Amino acid sequence: MDPALRLRLDLIIGLLAFIAVSAFSLLLLLGGYEVLLYLGTFGLLLGLLLQSVGVGPFGERERQH
Repeated sequence: MDPALRLRLDLIIGLLAFIAVSAFSLLLLLGGYEVLLYLGTFGLLLGLLLQSVGVGPFGERERQH
């Protein structure tokens, strides 16, 4: 893999992780545990749906390559 592309991917992943942690902390402060429970359940169901369709990293489209 090209080192410049690898660096760019690492920066994007780091930025997304920072945004996710910030959003998690903000929701915990503002909404409490109920909001996080609903969002976690929705995220889990959405992730399972995307995996079954084959979009995610363990989906059918990735296995064919």
